[in-house]
Amino acid sequence: MLSASDLTHFPSPTLPEIAFLGRSNVGKSSVINALVGAKLARTSNTPGRTRSINFYEVRRAGQPRPELLFADLPGYGYAKGSREISEDWARFVDPYLHQRSSLTLCVVLVDSNIPPQESDGQLLEFLASKGRPHAIVATKCDRLSGNELRQATLLEVQRSRTVIDFAGRHVYAPVYQLGEWAIPRGASILISIGRLHANPDVFPDPDRFDPQRFVGAKPPSFAWIPFGGGARRCVGAVLANMEMDVVLRTVLRHFTIETTTTPGENWHSRGVAFTPKDGGKIVVHRRHR
Repeated sequence: MLSASDLTHFPSPTLPEIAFLGRSNVGKSSVINALVGAKLARTSNTPGRTRSINFYEVRRAGQPRPELLFADLPGYGYAKGSREISEDWARFVDPYLHQRSSLTLCVVLVDSNIPPQESDGQLLEFLASKGRPHAIVATKCDRLSGNELRQATLLEVQRSRTVIDFAGRHVYAPVYQLGEWAIPRGASILISIGRLHANPDVFPDPDRFDPQRFVGAKPPSFAWIPFGGGARRCVGAVLANMEMDVVLRTVLRHFTIETTTTPGENWHSRGVAFTPKDGGKIVVHRRHR
């Protein structure tokens, strides 16, 4: 291992390098150890412990020479000592990401137990702007219960594939003020649930199916309304969610589900609700007991 806290201490750029980046205490060292099958990188429960770039030679068993380098970069986003950590990034981490000719891949680690962080998004934007190939790896999945992830998946399904297209309300007050509009008594208000669920201000990158947006977070009451909203919400909402949970849990007990790149099914109106036109299609593989 070689620790470098200055540009002059970097090893010669002769081998391909894979850099591991992420927030403090996201588990970079643990991932490196898991990949090599040995306790190569030092792990710590104290955020912000890594204050240098640690380079590790990786070689196949029985081979005398290393084939590549793993680079464990200092974490970011930790409040205590954040000024010092920011100075570290400006002094040698930024130049490493900008100038390192042997840098082949950047592995960005994100904590699967918390919502996406702004700092993670900024890092991904930076890597994309510099043309650095990168991959995202979710860590600490073992701390996430199957029930919590399954429920988050059901919430995201209902957000992205709305069953009811709109919710309607009739105005009984003399005037109802809705933003800049004054709506008179007797008028009806129709709320587009699909457009509400696709609001990027509430759900970043709304076209992406991402259950993680609901892990550890309740759906916003006035932005996630697959069954309508308020006191007149559909009475079958709880029953429908329970039924979806039972079906998904039963399927996952016997099969694994595979993602595909095929286009989504066309929608079919059944009067009030929407369903997949030719039925929902999934690719599954039977679990071997």
